[in-house]
Amino acid sequence: QPPSKIDLIKNQYAIYSIIETIKTYPFYFLELISKRFVWFVLRARPYYSDIHNAFLYTTTIGAYLFFFIGVFTKSNKLEIKIILLMFILLTTLAVILTKADWDSRFSLPILPFIFLFTSSGIFTFLKKIKKLIY
Repeated sequence: QPPSKIDLIKNQYAIYSIIETIKTYPFYFLELISKRFVWFVLRARPYYSDIHNAFLYTTTIGAYLFFFIGVFTKSNKLEIKIILLMFILLTTLAVILTKADWDSRFSLPILPFIFLFTSSGIFTFLKKIKKLIY
């Protein structure tokens, strides 16, 4: 629930409105951006069915597990990794600060890059399993 006497802060520039909201309602702002972050990252919504959300949790958490393996895998293409990670980070920050992202359309630009890291993580994981077996 929003604060009981919330004043909608309107300014010509959105960044000033965001900064003013942070100063005026810091705990409410933290609550909002944390919920937006979870909705954005897990792609689940409170109005989706339980089965749909369970499917999203399973596939997304699995993809992110291999994403982190792919990110921390040693590579000689460090500059490309940094550029892609900065794009993912800045897009995520822009979305959680500006939109609730109710239909996941704002996650579409970063999903291919997340899946690139995920595929690298899966490949690294399978190589390690192969070394253990043979």
